[in-house]
Amino acid sequence: MVLATSPSTVNAATGANTGKVTRVLWYEGHVGVLVKQEGMSDLGGCGRGDYFILDDNHAYFKEIYSLILAAHISSQPLSINLDGCVQGISRIKHVASDK
Repeated sequence: MVLATSPSTVNAATGANTGKVTRVLWYEGHVGVLVKQEGMSDLGGCGRGDYFILDDNHAYFKEIYSLILAAHISSQPLSINLDGCVQGISRIKHVASDK
């Protein structure tokens, strides 16, 4: 039996954070968009607490990215749920916007 794993994706603890999105960053070498948020930390246990990542292979990438941009532009708080790691960064699984 051969076990294949992706070096960029690792199972880790889950977490959630709510706050204003302070930075949205596309950075060469990352496989998605990086998101900085008020009050964030390494909630996914991935080793980095400076950004969360929305993996560009996420099934709802366009929808979640739209909500992230709308929250960022309007300075509205956004709830981000994390699950696992991508490239050593906590992976965004779900987002929710309340007003």
